[in-house]
Parts: sequence; structure tokens; C-alpha cells
Amino acid sequence: MNYKRGRMQKMIAVLLVIFLAVTPINVTAAQAKEGKYIGDGFEVTFKVTSQWTDSFNADVTIKNIGNNIIDNWAISFLMPYEITQIWNGIVKSNEAGSYVIKNAVSNQDIAPGKSVGFGFTAKCNGAVHIPAVYEILSYEEVVSSDKYEINFLVTSDWKSAFNGEIRIKNISDKTIEDWKLQFDFDANIERFWTAEILEHTDNHYYIKNAGYNSNIKPGDTIVLGFSGKPGNVSIKPVNYQLSQIANNITEPIKEVTEEDLQGITWDQMQDTDQDGLPDEYEHEIGTDYLKPDSDGDGLPDGFEVLYACTNPLNPSTLGNGVTDDKLDSDEDGLTMKEEYLLSTDPLEADTDNDGLLDGEEVKIYNTLPLVYDTDGDGIGDGDEILLGLDPLNANTNGTPDSESETKQIIESDNLTLERINQNNDNYQLSLEINAKGSVNSGLFVRESAYTNIIDSISILGTVPEIIIEDTSKLDSMLIKFRIDQKNIYTEYSSTDLIGIKRYNIFMYDEELGFLLPVETQFDEANQTIYAEVNDAGTFCVMDLEKWFSSMELELTEFSSEEADMIKNQSIDVSPIIEAEINGDTISDQTMEESNQITDDRKINIDIVSEERVEDQEAEPELEKENHAASMSSDTPFSMVSMLPGFNTTIADNENYNKDVMDIVFLLNTAVQGLTSGDFSNIKYNINEIGKRAFYESKSVRIYIIDPDGNKLKTMFGQEYATNEWQLNSMIDKMLNNQPKVPYLNEQFDTLLNDVPFQTNSSRVAVVIGDAYINSYSMLFPQKLADANIYTCVVEPRTQVGSLYWNMATATNGILVYDFEDFTDDITKFLYGFIPDVPNKNFTILTSTGLKSITLRGDLDTKNGIDTDYDTLTDWQEVNQPYVTVASDGRVLLPTLSEYISRYGLRKPYLITAFARLGNTMTTRGISLNNAFDDIRILPVLSDPTSRDGDGDGILDKDEFKWDGKDTRYQGVDPLHKDTVETLFYKLTDPKGPNRSSYPSYLEINDNNVTLHVRVMFKDDASDEAVSAFQTTYSSTELENLSNSIINRLDSNFTFKDVIMDGIRSRWDGVYYGGDYDFYKGLKVNFSVNITEQTSKGWFEKTIEVNVKNGVCGVCNQSGTNWKTNCKRIITMYTSYCNNSKHKNKVNSDCTDYQNNLYTIAAYEGTTAHEFGHVFGLKDLYGAASVNNGYEPISQNEIRYNTSAFYLPRAEGMMKCNGRAISNDIEMVLIAFEENKWQYFVPAGSKQVISSVIKEPQKYTLNGNTSVLYVWDSKNKVFK
Repeated sequence: MNYKRGRMQKMIAVLLVIFLAVTPINVTAAQAKEGKYIGDGFEVTFKVTSQWTDSFNADVTIKNIGNNIIDNWAISFLMPYEITQIWNGIVKSNEAGSYVIKNAVSNQDIAPGKSVGFGFTAKCNGAVHIPAVYEILSYEEVVSSDKYEINFLVTSDWKSAFNGEIRIKNISDKTIEDWKLQFDFDANIERFWTAEILEHTDNHYYIKNAGYNSNIKPGDTIVLGFSGKPGNVSIKPVNYQLSQIANNITEPIKEVTEEDLQGITWDQMQDTDQDGLPDEYEHEIGTDYLKPDSDGDGLPDGFEVLYACTNPLNPSTLGNGVTDDKLDSDEDGLTMKEEYLLSTDPLEADTDNDGLLDGEEVKIYNTLPLVYDTDGDGIGDGDEILLGLDPLNANTNGTPDSESETKQIIESDNLTLERINQNNDNYQLSLEINAKGSVNSGLFVRESAYTNIIDSISILGTVPEIIIEDTSKLDSMLIKFRIDQKNIYTEYSSTDLIGIKRYNIFMYDEELGFLLPVETQFDEANQTIYAEVNDAGTFCVMDLEKWFSSMELELTEFSSEEADMIKNQSIDVSPIIEAEINGDTISDQTMEESNQITDDRKINIDIVSEERVEDQEAEPELEKENHAASMSSDTPFSMVSMLPGFNTTIADNENYNKDVMDIVFLLNTAVQGLTSGDFSNIKYNINEIGKRAFYESKSVRIYIIDPDGNKLKTMFGQEYATNEWQLNSMIDKMLNNQPKVPYLNEQFDTLLNDVPFQTNSSRVAVVIGDAYINSYSMLFPQKLADANIYTCVVEPRTQVGSLYWNMATATNGILVYDFEDFTDDITKFLYGFIPDVPNKNFTILTSTGLKSITLRGDLDTKNGIDTDYDTLTDWQEVNQPYVTVASDGRVLLPTLSEYISRYGLRKPYLITAFARLGNTMTTRGISLNNAFDDIRILPVLSDPTSRDGDGDGILDKDEFKWDGKDTRYQGVDPLHKDTVETLFYKLTDPKGPNRSSYPSYLEINDNNVTLHVRVMFKDDASDEAVSAFQTTYSSTELENLSNSIINRLDSNFTFKDVIMDGIRSRWDGVYYGGDYDFYKGLKVNFSVNITEQTSKGWFEKTIEVNVKNGVCGVCNQSGTNWKTNCKRIITMYTSYCNNSKHKNKVNSDCTDYQNNLYTIAAYEGTTAHEFGHVFGLKDLYGAASVNNGYEPISQNEIRYNTSAFYLPRAEGMMKCNGRAISNDIEMVLIAFEENKWQYFVPAGSKQVISSVIKEPQKYTLNGNTSVLYVWDSKNKVFK
């Protein structure tokens, strides 16, 4: 039944008259009175249960007298009393006595003939007027398709039947309540396990929730599992329509001012003497608000407090007789007075970060100390001095400085190379760069983002990545590595590799995804290897001895005769080069012939099998308290792997079904435990058995039951594995622990009663290890036989006549006397033969020679094989333009020689990279160059054997495809480690504006971002705050939030505790990239670390937080300008004042003070908002004094909820004081990287909006929603 609110609001006046006609009832606890109302399909009983001086209790019962369920009920009525407490319901709104009460979720549905109730306490000083009219507000509405995602999956299919699931994810910002779902599906669903089928007509299904899963919260996903018949399902459901039971509730929006919520900045406050400090703050610190220089030292009070950090009440802060105006705190050659007049930073020696001291710029070079590039030629002033150019002339030598050929030497101790050379005892890196103009300002050197994929013991030390922002300036670059003495070896396989010649520089080519050798020169006197290249990128030092060994190329040295014979030998690449030059490709025939290598020349390195661990540990003594399952006879087995006389295979049995298998492994550790060697071998054997079964049978389920009888689950929570990837995740969860109960009972009860075997499957249990037995255990052999479960036992210590013997005998199983290798015995038992699982070995040159990988089938363009189960086929992960496809779909692979030759057409220094190894050959008598003809390589876009090849936490299938919006994310790919650290690399530049010496700075490690803030708390910050906040709340949600804050703080919490909790609870969290924020797949762990400074010396910048309790005022923060090294002052009041005579002034006599106390939740939200300014974010709202009245409307990119001020779900941190969203976190990173404010609205002298805002935004003006404006970025106007 559907119920609608109708015209309830319009009836308020009429119903108030009805209230006056109701007979007043004065009730005591002993004599309760009640009223009853009958509506359309429902009946309401209102009973006053008790009353005292100024309050009463009442119970309200709602009965469903209709024929249909009342879903997700909400009820409205008029009552002129304030409800102070409620149970079994929620007060959603109260407008002038018009109440809306909503269910408490646990009682949200009312079945026909059933009742629910709620009760409350309300204030009343006289007779109680019982409500006369009620209305149910619930109705069914269709949920918009952009609010949810639906996915369908067949989880298992065995021809005669199948299992599947439908997943519903709520991608909106509101809960989907009491959902129902309709869809069309041309297959027969018999039943849902987590939903109820309301209707099924032809192919149309109508289902609803199962009660416990009725509500889907934002971001949550529910799984609806079901079974159907028959199987062989190849279709999907279509025409989904999701609906919910909504309540027609209009929540009131509280009219508030910007000053009430967010506070104000100092430029909005009264500053009588115009010294940069508002009068309010001057009253606080004792300076004269009528005198701009209180101590007469020639420096304005505001400059001393905010910039110089000197004492505005003492003309000589140091007390040495030197007045503050004559100090030079940063030792840049300028006095404080000069810094004030020039607007330079008195505590930063190089204000514009151009490499010149402020005093040098003013007094020596006549350049501008606030401008990085005085003459505007694109080269910083400091760089021009180093390069011999004139920083005041853009054409020093008659040609533009930006086009002048320059040589820039970056020594190993240069700050640019600090992240590579510091604490590096393998080598020291230095650079010589020939370029047009200067590349210094755009030069960054860090550990490479490709380190994860090229990591190898063959690489010496850290892998550096050289980034030059404008590579068009680069002519050539000399890369030098001075090798540390400890890495100079006296042993070598060839004189070509003696000393530092053992090493070669390699370069990673991002286009090909390959690390290839560069022609390397040697300065043996200085132990330095170097190479000249014309590209920036990733380089490393390769140990050739190790590199060749990794390719199984054992090296030796040519005899003089052999050397003469091959003196002029080189790689014959003329056909390849000719084809490339003519724009042709190599024919299938040519490549196929090239692929036909004799067996003795193929390289086949198998590294995929985990080496089994030999048992090296002593075994503990057997416990004697109980009988063990393996010890019921004195006659021991002979030392054989499998006992004679048992059924060796089930393949000959009448009911054998090879295609459908259920295999259950039961691990026992009770009697004697397992050594680490045994345990490792057992895991290896389970994996190998599974691998063969998955290959040989069509439908296999593998279960693992631990010693306590629990079924281990896959990474997705599934209780059985259907492929190797799932099985590996279950094996990873196996523990070698003693069980809680040492008997077999729990395990076998699970096996017999809680394993959903497939229909008509061959069922095999593999019992591994030993457990204790009791009388109940003796029943298991017959139970297993009755259940048609073949039982195999793997236990070296079992004996003839034991319980295990009986199990195997009764079920026609086998006994295996070996933990080390029972794979062959079990698989032969399953199939009658040992399955031959083919290994398809292909070599990938990702970094150091060859990495042998095993694919699950032939590399083919058509077969759809996906080795790593990442939903990308192996062929999709291949770099296809660099291989040849034969007419039958086979993939023909190039050799290493061919690759180097093709690449060398663009980079000649690669072809000659190993020309110096003239005397080196392989032990098979093949020259090194010819040996490269033997090596086949598989170029890849991503690793087909790893779901996350680059190790950045993003699966290869989810790696971001650049959308053209933000160039910062243009280079992300499945081989590049795409994290905050690699993408925002300027934030880790020691020359940049993000420095640990500043009052706020970012520390970044991969995707873990910590924002450090040094804070000094003042005034009332350390006072107890328990009783300072308002305890009357405008909503239940605000009350619940406030109570949760109080509960997590210490009992005697202070204002300082509340402030730090507010910052962390509203800013700390995990933030996910999406269409508008960062990029899809990125997950950022963001936290704020507050370091409290209890004392501060002069000339030291901090974030100062002043807490005002017991006086009126408006929360405020200092500064129009923002830089990471700026001091910031925040003043927090526990109450806001709406009296214009008191605003911005300290006045403890304000009569409005107690009426405007913050709740603790509102106080925390306001604190978090003010610290948003400390983090570089401007306000989001459009008050007349902020953003010129313009405000972006809430969309997908910028989100906020004005009806939920202070609540975290409001999200709009810089508007509604809610909590941060991904957009805010990205904006903070940009603020620190660019060292400037980030605007939600185009503002400032240059009308710049944050680059984080990627989509065109619509704006309102002065709150008028009838006219919307769009920012024209080209003309810089709203239109």
C-alpha cells in the first residue's frame, strides 16, 4: 500500500483549531488516558502513560489494518509540546508543532494485522492535548539510475543448474531505504537466498529485500545470491528498475549567516590603526589599537606579529640594544626595516626562491627579490648569474637567452641530487647538461617510478629518474656514476668486465616498456662510468656479470685465434633496418623462420615453482593423553608412499564424473603438530593438486577446512575456490596452529553437514595430518561412505587398523605416507593418470635480462586466456605493435637483437652499447652479440602474470586511461607506479616550497600523505571544556554526533582536545580517486599530525590557536595571503554573537552569548573549516563579503549539503563545515605544490580558479537560484 503526505502542511492552521476543540486531559501515572485515530489502512493509538510537574510520557501505537505491508513508515501529527526524549523512533522534523516521526530502522515495516510503537517524553505544564489527526508519509518511488550500479555474475554453472548473484551498489550520498527491484531475465530463477521474490511472470521478476538488508548506505554494496535451472547460462538480466520506500518529509533549512558558521578573516574585521592587526587581537596581546607601531621600533605591529615574529611591545626583542628594525634575522643582507619596505620575507633569505639572496638581488644585481625571473626570459635570476647571462636583459648576447646554448653542471652534492646521493654507498650521481637556456628550475631527480618493475639484484643501488619539465630545451646530457670502492671486484669472467667495466648504464624506455643498454664510457682513474644521451628518464647501473647470468649466458674469454676470427663480427640487421626505413613490417614467414631455434639454444628459465622447504626442525614428542587417529594398531606401515591393496583411482567407478569435482582438504595439527617444513610442503602440494584439477576438469570446487572446522575463504569471501588465484588466496590463510578442540569432530561435522557439494560430482576428502579421536569419531568412516565421499589420508605416522585406515577402506580411498610429495598420488587417484599441465614459457625483458613467466595457455590473439585473472586477456597485456601475428593467430616474438636494432634507429648509442665486449663469448662458443639472437622477448603493456605489475595498489585492469583533463595524470600506466609521491613529485623536491622547517608541510610516502602542523595553543585552550557547549540540539543526528564525540574524548577533555579531534575526524581518512578527483583507482591515505609547541622563541613561525571561552565574538583567522611558510593565527569562540555592536569586540557582558553557544559537533566542524585555510583552501560559500557573492552549486565535483551543517555528511568542508572530500585533498596537494591559495570561485587579481576544478561549474549570485552563471575562463567573466 502506498501512502502520501498530501496537503498536510497547508492544513496546519486548521488543525491547530482542532487542537483547541480537544478536551484537555490531566493524567497521572495511575490514571492513563488515550486517543484513537483511524486512517486509510492504519490505526493510531496515543496513550499518555504518566505526567508530572512540567513533562509527560506517551506511547504511540501504529497498527496496520489494511491488506498490504506499510513499508518504511513515517507519521506526521500536530502537537504543541517539545519532545525531549524519544525511543523506538526518530524525530525527523518539528515545524511550529508539526511533527514528523520516522521509524528506527529495526521497526520500519508493519505487516497486515501487526503493530509497532514508539514512545517519548515531552514538556507540558498543564493539561495534555492529544493529537487528533495523523498521516502516514511513506510511498514507493523509483530510484534514479545514476544513484546506483548493478552487476550480474554467474558464480557456478554445471549444465543442469547454476548459481548467480546480483550486486547493487549505492553510489549516491543518501541511503536507499527499503528497496525493491524489478528486472527481465530469460532464465529460470528458483530462489534468492538474500531476497524475496514478490512476483514472477514470464521473464519478469519483482523482488524485495530480506529485511536485514533493506537499507543500502552510501558506498555500500549488497549481494543477492540465487540459484536457477537449467545451466549453460550465457545471458544477463536487463531492464533493471530499483525502487525504494521514501518518506515525503520536508526538512527545514536553518537560516544562518556566514559569520555564524565559518567565521571571518582579519580583513573583514575592524583595524582602526591599519597596522594589519584587528582591534580585537590588539586588545588580546596588549598593543595599542590606535597606534600602528606600539613599541616605536619603526615596524608596524602587524608586520612584527605575522611576518617578523618579533615582539611588538619591545623595540629590542633580543634585549641587546639593537632595535628590531635593524635586525637581519635571515642573514640575507637586508634589515627588518628594508624587508618591510620591500615586502620580502624577513625570515626567508631567498623570498622568490630564484637562488639569489634578497640582499644580493637588491644591492648587487638590481633584480627584483619578489620575482623569480626579472627580465621575463624564462630563466631564473640565479640561473642567469650561474650561466653568465644578464638577469636584466632577455637577449644578453643578441639572441634570446632562452635559446642560448648553455652547459649546466650538477655536482653530486647539489641539492637536486640529494634524494639519490644521500646515504648512497653504492655510487654518487652527477650530471652535465647541454641545453637551450636553463633547465635547472624544471629539473627534478628522484627514485624512479618504474623501480618496482625493474627491480633486480643485477642493478646497483637506487634507480634514479631524471625529470626535465621542458625536454625541448635539452640537447644532450652526460650521466655520471662514480662507483664506490666496495663495488670494485678483483674477480671477473672476461677482461672486458674487469674493474668498473663490470658495469654498464641502462636506460628504461617508457614507450616500449623495456630497460636497454646504453653505450657506456669509463674513467678508471676516478672510478666513474658515464654515458651521453639525449633523453631524460630512468637510468640505472647494471652489473653485467649478474645480468648475463640471469639470462643463463655463462661468459668466458676468446682465445687470440678466436678473437681474430670474429674481430669484425657484428649483428646483421640490414633486413630489419631496411624494412624499417621503407616503412615495411617483417613478414610472417620471416618472423616464423626466425622463431625456429634449435632446442639446445632455447632459454627456458623456470622460476614459477616455489621451492619446497626441507624439514630441518626437530619434531616434538607425541602427547599421550588421548588416542590418535593414526595409532590404533601396533603394526606399522612399511616405508612406502601409498599402501597396497587400496583403490588406486576412482576413474573406474560407475558413478565417476571427471568433469565435476568437489575436493575438500582437512588439515590436522592436534597430535604432533607440523614443522614449518611439513607445513610449507603441504601448502605446495595443495596448490599443485588444485592446478591439475582446474586444468583437467570442467567444474572444480576446492574447500580447505582448518583444524577447528572452519572453511577458509577466498579474498572475496567465497568458501571454495574455482581457479588457481582463488585457491592461492585460501592457502595464504592456512595457519599452523593447534586447534581449540583436538578431535576430528568439528572438521568432519563441517565436511558432512556444511559443504554444498555440486550435483552429480565426484567427492573427495583429503585428510592431512593427525588428530585425537573419541567415541564419536569412530562413526565417521560409515558416515563418509554413506555420503559417497572418497577419503584419502596423508599421514606418515598412521598404522594398519587405525581410524584413518578404516576411513580409506570404507570409502575406497587411499593412504599416502608422505608430506613432502603427495601430488602425484592424489591426482592419479582422481583421474587414473597424472595430468600433464602444459607450461607456456615466454621471456619478458622488463629490466635485467629475462624473466621467465608461465602462461596458462598458448599466447594467442583468439583464445581469451587470462593467466593472472585480472579480466585482461594475456593478449591484451601484450604491446601488440612490437610483435608479429601469423595468419593463424599465433604470436611471433622478436629477438633481443632485433629489438635493440629497431630501437637503435632512433637511439644509435644502443646499437654500439656492447661493442666494447669484443673478447667476450659464451661458454657454448657463441659470441655475445650472436647470443642475443637466441633470446626471444615478449613486449608487454602490463605483466600478464601479475594483477598489479607496477605495485602501486591499482590493478592493471583499473589503471587510469588519461581523459585529457589534467596533464599531471597523462603518463599513468600499468608499468608506472602511479602514486601521490610519483605524480606530485615537486612536493618531495628539497628546493621546493614544501619543507619540514615550515609551520605546515606534507610528508608523502607512496599514497600515504601526512600533513604536519606545528601549533601553539593559547588563552583558554587547556581549560576543561566539558560544560562549555550547548546541549540542546536542532536534530537527533546532531545530538548523536555530539554524544559520540564526547564519548571518544577523555572524561575531563579540554578545548585543545576538542580542536585536535575535530581536525582529525574531519580531515583524516581514505580518499578515492574518481572522474573528477585525482584519477580512478587511486586511494589516498590522508592524515593530519599536530605537533604542539608549548613555548615559542622569537623569529619562529607557528600556527597560533587562541581559544575564547565565556566571551562573545566571531571565530576568525589571519591573513589574506597564503604560503606554506606563513604564520597563521586562529581565534576560536565557543559562542557566536548576532549583536552588531558587539561583533569583532571582546565583550563578556553580551546578553546573546548563552543563546548562541556552539554544540561540540558544530565547534569541531568550525575548527576543521578554519584549518582548511591553514591548508591553503579558500571559502566555498558566496556571502557578499566572500567571492563577490558567487557560489558554485553542488554537483558531482563540488559537493555539499546545506541542510546538514556541521555534520560529516554535509561534506562541504569550506561551506558547511562537514568533512573533507577527495576534491579537497587534491586541492591541498596543489596548494602546497603551487604555494598559493586554491579557489573554488574565480577570484583574486588574476581571476584564477583551482586547477583541481576540472569541469565547467555553474554558480549562483547572492543566493539567487533562479539565475545561474557559468565562468568563462577565456574572457575571465561570469556569463
